[in-house]
Amino acid sequence: MEAQIRAVTGLDLVITGAIDVSVFPGSYVSFHDVGLKGGGTIDPALQVDVLTANLRLLPLLLRRFEIADVMMLRPHIRVVRDGNGESNWTPFVDTIARAMKPGARTSVVLGNPDPGRRAQLRGRHQHVSEMLGDIDLSLAWPSISRSFAATGQFDWRGERVDGSISASDFVAALSGDRSGLKARLASAPLKLAFDGTVANVPA
Repeated sequence: MEAQIRAVTGLDLVITGAIDVSVFPGSYVSFHDVGLKGGGTIDPALQVDVLTANLRLLPLLLRRFEIADVMMLRPHIRVVRDGNGESNWTPFVDTIARAMKPGARTSVVLGNPDPGRRAQLRGRHQHVSEMLGDIDLSLAWPSISRSFAATGQFDWRGERVDGSISASDFVAALSGDRSGLKARLASAPLKLAFDGTVANVPA
């Protein structure tokens, strides 16, 4: 199970709590107090109170472990960027980009996140630290489509912010290639909208 999670995310799994295993009626493994971090980093990029990996029943009967989907309870996301623009999430983004390329066999299905999650954004060399709280997101990531969309709300500096973002070619966006992008942020102090393209290489 740990090897499969590492293969899917590109991050190392750190478990400090109990592990629950169920075969019938539901086939799953639940890890308590879980952290996911990249090699060489100290603090986990993602901390989760309970991470549950639901297993496919038929492979289990054949004595194989295959993850059907992953559910996260109260995740805490931590993003740290260095002076080169890399972040502690770079291994995960690179792995997802490879997995979504045509012909790749790896698939990732995330269940609906639980309310009460937080995200911390930090620039290591710029001494910038921001905390997003009470995040409530809805994701649209069709497996047969290249598009990706997210819409929801979060708290930032005492203000409730409504936001949405969509990429027309999610694989290209993850790889740094040109992709259409729409984004919108709305709160009491400001409203911001963008409709254009994004790429990692200047043009």
